[in-house]
Amino acid sequence: MTRNLDRYDFIGRTRQRNLQHSLRERRRLAVQALMEYSVKITRDGKTVDELVFDARPTLGQLVERAGSDATVVSIDSMKRSVLVAGRATESGK
Repeated sequence: MTRNLDRYDFIGRTRQRNLQHSLRERRRLAVQALMEYSVKITRDGKTVDELVFDARPTLGQLVERAGSDATVVSIDSMKRSVLVAGRATESGK
C-alpha cells in the first residue's frame, strides 16, 4: 500500500497519517486486551496466594478480593498468548 506522496498531496498525507494513527491505536488495544495482572498476596506470612486480574487492579479491588489483612508480595503483568485469549472469547459466546 505504498504510494508516492509528494509535498502537494495534502489529502494523501492526511489519510496516511490517519491510517497510521488508527493502526497504532488498534495495536495498543490488542496488546492491552492480551495482558493479565497477577498479584501475589499473603495473609499469614507463610503461604502465598495469587489473584489474577484482566485489567490493572485498583487498591479498592485488591482490598475487595484479598481483604484488608492481606499483604501484597508482588504485582506482575503477563501477556496471554493469542491462542489462549481466542479460546477465552470463544467460550464466552
